[in-house]
Amino acid sequence: MGLFRKKKAESDYVLQEKSKIRLIVVGIFILAIIAGSLNYPVFWDKAVDFLNNNIGLGLPHFYKLPFRLGLDLQGGTHLVYEADLSNIETKERQTSMDGIRDVIERRVNLFGVAEPIVQINKVKDSYRLIVELPGVRDIHQAIEMIGETPYLEF
Repeated sequence: MGLFRKKKAESDYVLQEKSKIRLIVVGIFILAIIAGSLNYPVFWDKAVDFLNNNIGLGLPHFYKLPFRLGLDLQGGTHLVYEADLSNIETKERQTSMDGIRDVIERRVNLFGVAEPIVQINKVKDSYRLIVELPGVRDIHQAIEMIGETPYLEF
């Protein structure tokens, strides 16, 4: 009789392991479906249309985000400024360029340009500040945006 109970306990253990494995597989499958529907919302929307039309459920569609076109497709302005750092010590040049980049970024962000790029490029001993402004087609407007010192009037 003791032998029978031991086998029953082992079979319960095997059933518990199988149910754990099934639960893990089902969880991975559900997670894959959710990830796929988030990655490819078109398929989710087709399934929602099918269910809404045939069963009458009121499932919502995914919100469709518009494409954000970059400078190459949308058009815009690409400006390159070469910095004259001859009066600044070699140790302080990178810090000075970082400060210039931060100031230009703040100026551009004040005008609400979508996803501007302001970066520093160093080639040998020369430093360049590269500014890309998607959607800004007027070069003179871009230069004014960057070049003028902002001030407040009361």
